Amino acid sequence: MATHTNQDWLDGLNTHDPALLQELHDVLRRGLLAAFNAKVNAEKLDAFAEDIAQQSVLKVLDKQESFQGRSKFLTWATKVAIRTGLSELRHARWKEKSLDALIEHHSSFSMPVDASATPEQQLEQQEAIKMLNMVIEQDLTLRQRTVLLGLMIHKAPI
Repeated sequence: MATHTNQDWLDGLNTHDPALLQELHDVLRRGLLAAFNAKVNAEKLDAFAEDIAQQSVLKVLDKQESFQGRSKFLTWATKVAIRTGLSELRHARWKEKSLDALIEHHSSFSMPVDASATPEQQLEQQEAIKMLNMVIEQDLTLRQRTVLLGLMIHKAPI
């Protein structure tokens, strides 16, 4: 692999240099294989890294103007690839789950009251939670409630 400056990478991406794009893909793929070795099933790791590397090259091309040069270009591009991979894993984990089924057991927002708070503060907290539930129930559509509770309670990705 040749050593390129940040400007070399940017110039090559702007001209869609096939050799440089392939080199970027290969570097990202190797980084993804290392980063996700323990997170992805060994049988699926190669295909996962390939898919994410391809997606990441497209994202890097699309977002190259946001590269500010505060790091090496490959460090920035690898960060894009790893975040893309993490996002893909998060979405895959929730792919087969229905938000509707998840909120059947949680139709309202709840939060423990701060035990170290004064009785007045605890009462205020309880009232705030009660008011929040009323707004959720009365002002949000069913879909909005489902998404909000899925995000707040189950940490489901959007």
